[in-house]
Parts: sequence; C-alpha cells; structure tokens
Amino acid sequence: MGFLLGALALIAAGANWLQVSLENVAGQEKDRYFTGFESFGYVLPLILVYLAGLLFVSITQGKLRGFGSIITLAAAAVLLTLWSIDFSSQDISGITASLEKATGVTGSAIENQIDVTFLSMALISGALFGLMIVTALIITVERCRVEESKQKKSKRASAPKGTQKDSISLWDNQG
Repeated sequence: MGFLLGALALIAAGANWLQVSLENVAGQEKDRYFTGFESFGYVLPLILVYLAGLLFVSITQGKLRGFGSIITLAAAAVLLTLWSIDFSSQDISGITASLEKATGVTGSAIENQIDVTFLSMALISGALFGLMIVTALIITVERCRVEESKQKKSKRASAPKGTQKDSISLWDNQG
C-alpha cells in the first residue's frame, strides 16, 4: 500500500500544480503551468526518501526496521508540513526565476503582473501526502507491536521448566 501511495504521489507531483497568468509587455495575458517538481524543490527528494524508507523496512528486521520506519514517517511528515505551509501561503518562490525570464520583470514588480492559481492536482497531492503519513504511522506502530510480541514469546520460552503447563511437563512433574 505504501509503495502504491508513493508511486501515486510521484505521478501527482509530476502533474500541473500551478497556473500562472502572465501579462506580457504588449498587455496580453498568457498562461504558464508548473508541476509540483518545478514549483517546490523538496517534493521529489522527500517522496524518494519515503519510497527508499519503505524499501528498507521491507528488507530489514529488528532495530534496523524500526529505524527505517521512523525515517519513512519523518519524510512523509516533513513533506506534508512543507507542502501545507507553501500551499496556505501560496509561495511561488520556486518558480520566480522562470517567471522573471518569461516576463522580463525582476523583483517584487513581478507580483503585480501575475495571477497564481493552485490547481486541483496540488490538493490531490496533499491528500496523498497525508495518506503517506498514515501508512508510515501504521508501519511504525506495527513494528512496535511485533517487537513486543517477540519479547513476550522469548520470556515464555525462557521460563523455568517447572512453571510450563504443557502436557510433557505435567507428566514429568507427576512422577
């Protein structure tokens, strides 16, 4: 499930997230579209860290698996947090160089010549990032439960023979 969410997040981040309406020198408006990767430079690396963490969790055991699940959870949490901040503030700092090149205007004057709209794919990506956190949290909690279960089994196995209640120990104690 986690790998599927990561793959869907990669696909969604590769889609258009921002529509920027530019006013050029002739006064005509022209729309430019920017993907999640172009708009926010942290999206691709954090999705890849999430996927690498899932892969690490799937091939390791014990404490290393716990370490991998924490890395996976942290990557998903940081991704959603940064996305939430940028989405709520409508931060376009990642695309200002492209906008300056397209309009020929630099600095704060560019904000007067553009109209930025976040497209629905940005919201869908945010929902996927949230689901990635839930999945990573489930993996982390599941790992803790498995470790707890192993510790209980090892305590039962190391109990003195006189306290065990299986049929052989009962037979031996009757003698």
